[in-house]
Amino acid sequence: MTTAVDDGLIRRNPCRVKGAGQEDSPERPVISVPTLLELLDQVPPRYRALLLLATFASLRFGNSPGCGGETWTHAPSGSLSQPQRRMTGG
Repeated sequence: MTTAVDDGLIRRNPCRVKGAGQEDSPERPVISVPTLLELLDQVPPRYRALLLLATFASLRFGNSPGCGGETWTHAPSGSLSQPQRRMTGG
């Protein structure tokens, strides 16, 4: 669209949004490691990996449960990998 404006084909770019190229979001707070360790002692074992992933992989709350144990596989090298899953509306 910018090229069309430059070539005089249109007067202004309808896709331009003022300020869209600037990010102005506050830094998200992060839990301290000692506080996390205390919390891990208080939650059931099945949720410990979820808390560790959410903390150290910076996952948002809505992304964390999607990393269920059944979706992880062990590679021959011993590393973990998560296969892609498709989410479809129903």
